[in-house]
Amino acid sequence: SHVQEMIRKNGQCRVAVDTEYDATQMHVLAIVIEDYKPAALVHPYDWGDTFEPNMRKILELDDVLIIGCHVIVDVHKMRGRFGIRIKRVRDIRRYCLHDDPNQLTGLRDLAANYCGLHVDKTLQQSDWSIKPPLPKFMQDYVMNDSFLPMSIDTILTGKFVNAGITSAQYPPDLHPGTNVIIKIGGKAAAKASIVSIGDHSGKDGGESRMWGRLYIGAKKATVKLISVMLPGVKVPFQHEDWGRGKLTLGEAFNTSKDRVIAVHTSQIHALCSPDRVHRRSSGTLPADKNTTRVEASNKTEGRDEPEKQPEKPSPVRDKPDKPSPSEQLEEPTVRQNDKSVEVIDVDSDEEVVEVEDGNVIRSRVKSDQWHEFDNLRSVLGKKCPALSAITRLCRVATTAINGK
Repeated sequence: SHVQEMIRKNGQCRVAVDTEYDATQMHVLAIVIEDYKPAALVHPYDWGDTFEPNMRKILELDDVLIIGCHVIVDVHKMRGRFGIRIKRVRDIRRYCLHDDPNQLTGLRDLAANYCGLHVDKTLQQSDWSIKPPLPKFMQDYVMNDSFLPMSIDTILTGKFVNAGITSAQYPPDLHPGTNVIIKIGGKAAAKASIVSIGDHSGKDGGESRMWGRLYIGAKKATVKLISVMLPGVKVPFQHEDWGRGKLTLGEAFNTSKDRVIAVHTSQIHALCSPDRVHRRSSGTLPADKNTTRVEASNKTEGRDEPEKQPEKPSPVRDKPDKPSPSEQLEEPTVRQNDKSVEVIDVDSDEEVVEVEDGNVIRSRVKSDQWHEFDNLRSVLGKKCPALSAITRLCRVATTAINGK
């Protein structure tokens, strides 16, 4: 077929799509296959039983790249109507920003900038539910909305290649397969390897992927879990195949077939060298490297929780020479306000340890239990009179369990 020939020749085949819909359903779908004309204009009255299996053979191929303007809406519409699971997506509204980050990204603006064409959008709010055949001017409108994204994408890609622009592709220190630390709530929660980063993957760059129903676009990424340090922490995003209740990292690691999860790019941090453990050294990627474009886009949003600021230590009270039994149980721990290190030695084959203030080193296995109580303050409130008693009770119980 033509699609298979394009894949053999170029390593991929681009397919531009555009849908017209109202609040109830999708009414019109136009598809343009790279270097193949004319576009296919399809109406729901003609879909019958053959459209879905035929389109699946094309749109669900691993090497088919879906092109469009605000294309994720069209992807979701096709998924809802036909159950078609598209894998690779490139939205020209994001792709064009690698050429000029300050330009307007509507289809009318992009068509004027890159194709020198005026696009009339007056039919955008038309009633597309009318019985076919559609009037010629409505057919022309929906076909132009699928032809134009393909033309703009071709111009952009050629411009990037000729100018040697690689900013739309992976930064050198964030290539797929790079081992990183995933932080959740400001704490190192897992070691993982990068699978894809939104708006940075693909043969020509600027490509995003679908992870189930979730669009891994700007400020999102997928990573493959290697090991989990905080198994009780909830995953940032829930895959549709996992059910409704959000899994923990431990559950995702043990039950997911490929151990791939979706994260915010702000949760990806550089891995420290395996031969040392730093105290309070920063684990984020340097701002002056090529990752600036990725990291800078994550400053305003994309975090699960803001990183907690260190609290002022409370005055130390004089204690008797002989501690009470409950205080003896607390000896292996550190003060409640102490924080774990930013970067840890995750490549060691031995049991992973963390370093804290006061030169206290304890095993990561047992420390996972302590981290489960870090959010008691936010749940109960700082002024809760029972906070200290409940925290101590949890620690006593955990210490007893770990001692068995």
